[in-house]
Amino acid sequence: METWGTLLITPKPNAIQQAQQLSQIKYTAPTSTTTPRTIITSESRGVILAGGTTGNRTWEAALHLGTYLSTKSGEALVRDKRVIELGAGTGFLSLFCAKYLGANVVATDREQFLIDNMNTCVSLNSEDLSPEVKIPMYAGIWDWGTKLEGEGIGEEFDVAIGADLVR
Repeated sequence: METWGTLLITPKPNAIQQAQQLSQIKYTAPTSTTTPRTIITSESRGVILAGGTTGNRTWEAALHLGTYLSTKSGEALVRDKRVIELGAGTGFLSLFCAKYLGANVVATDREQFLIDNMNTCVSLNSEDLSPEVKIPMYAGIWDWGTKLEGEGIGEEFDVAIGADLVR
């Protein structure tokens, strides 16, 4: 009964706070092999388009691009390439390219909490790997039109990807 009372007197979070509450979501790419290729993200299912919260969700366009990248022709575009993702949000596409397609990926967005969340997602997706295997993905802030900076990022990429880019 005490817990019920606490729940009743706890103020409801505002819309932005609700949109920033994250839960783990598992996506499995279509594949012709028996080995599933699964990515786990930490995201908001109740996202709103305010307060920088749009990156807290994997949008349908990213899922479609991920489906394409899971095909032979899509995979050939990024396999063993240096890839930059613009407006990576949850990092879903970057994680898929880095973990399953052998790409070395720089995932960018403009909010620090998204970068922190992407780094959390790298950890979530590393749990099924042996400790010496690292997912080759770096997440960093990049405001378009400025110089991309960060240790070991470099300036040259073979492929740029992005889905549902919002500025």
